[in-house]
Amino acid sequence: MDFLEIFKKISAIPRESGNEGAIRNFILDFASKYGLSSAKDSSGNVFVYAGASDGYEKKESICLQAHMDMVCVKVPESKHDFLKDPIKLIQDGDIIRADGTSLGADNGLGIAIILSLFTDSSYKHGPLEALFTYAEETGMNGAFSVENKYINSKYLINLDSEEEGVLYIGCAGGVDVKAEKQYECEEVNAKEWDAVQISVSGLLGGHSGQEINLQRLNAISVLIRLLYSLERAKLRFRISEFSGGTRKNVIPSSADAVILLPISDKRKCIDELDKEFKYIKEEYFISEPNISFVHKCSKCCDKMVFPSYSLSEKDSIQIVNTLLTIPHGVFTNSLSVKGVVETSDNLAILNIKNGLLSTDVSVRSLHDSAKQYLSSIIGCNFSNNGFKVSIYGDYPAWTPNLNSVLAKKAEEVWENMTGKKLVVTSIHAGLECGILNNALDLKDSISLGPDLKDVHSVNEHFSISSSKRIYEFMKKFLCQM
Repeated sequence: MDFLEIFKKISAIPRESGNEGAIRNFILDFASKYGLSSAKDSSGNVFVYAGASDGYEKKESICLQAHMDMVCVKVPESKHDFLKDPIKLIQDGDIIRADGTSLGADNGLGIAIILSLFTDSSYKHGPLEALFTYAEETGMNGAFSVENKYINSKYLINLDSEEEGVLYIGCAGGVDVKAEKQYECEEVNAKEWDAVQISVSGLLGGHSGQEINLQRLNAISVLIRLLYSLERAKLRFRISEFSGGTRKNVIPSSADAVILLPISDKRKCIDELDKEFKYIKEEYFISEPNISFVHKCSKCCDKMVFPSYSLSEKDSIQIVNTLLTIPHGVFTNSLSVKGVVETSDNLAILNIKNGLLSTDVSVRSLHDSAKQYLSSIIGCNFSNNGFKVSIYGDYPAWTPNLNSVLAKKAEEVWENMTGKKLVVTSIHAGLECGILNNALDLKDSISLGPDLKDVHSVNEHFSISSSKRIYEFMKKFLCQM
């Protein structure tokens, strides 16, 4: 069955991380319909098996791997329900994207390509195994819990990469830093303070591994910078609520806060915020051309509820000063792998409600030691300011195998097929290979895929022609392996 048709069917299935039941059943039903063996382990990973073509029975088995879940984000005005609504696909020439939501080509396209390869009789191949993991986007839970008795292959091809002509033999590891603190709220005197909602939106966002090197702004950091401008100008303010970020591996593209400003100085405060935003917009006019800043006062907005309580001025300043020092973006670039980020972090989520502040910071690095160092810097910063800190979700870096048999054969097949050199490198995003190499006792693994852009964002899209070339490459590659 054509992989694009399979992808369309997959797109109709809700599959946010933690809600993989329907896509799991789809894969098992697909295998049954096409006479393929399948299985499910106790944690929820799915396995599918395709027998060897005639004459290829003695070839070494190869495992193809993708994950079942997707990152679910949508534009603010969208009414899309990720628990029940299908992704609405839009085709524009060679490009497929979604209507107001993330697309889920990461990694629905990988699933579709694998299932199509397993039912395609137009090429010869040895024994094939497929592994479809769950909850990759929220902690690689499936990879960590996979039962190796279901996989016999010692070679694995991961189809979760996003750049045609680039093959990965290594990736960053990651860890998350969570910080929480409960503040006392104070009553608000409506005669002294006015409530103002401030919002930053229109940022490009994107994958915190793939796009972290593009100097895209973090909406949470922008709002914190705007609030700090008030402190720097010695203007009073209080924080009532704050909300920014959706997923740990997504660069926040929007953030909102409800703050209190003194009625006597409200105009000065608004002017200061506008002035600081003007500076930000000028600094980032290339990387963030669509950034927007909006403020609405409770006295001129009927829909806005005036808060009865908020954080104190002192606590509000402490929060801003603490978060101002939390880095976002590239920490170091790799000196050994040209053009690749070595260590970075993403201030991914920040929520303040009823005095409880909760924030998550995602750290990545090609070196586990550097990952621990940066997460320690962030953790110490929070703990020194009275926050309860937990460091969790640690997953290992995938150390490049410079003698990869799979990579050498892929280079040969790609050049023969396209006349171009295949770029063999490492990636800063986290891939499941680092975990699966140990869990499945693999000899070798690689990762590849077609051109996908702006994954984990509402701008996510992929190239049809690129996907077809990757599909044809996989047929030639599996035949020659």
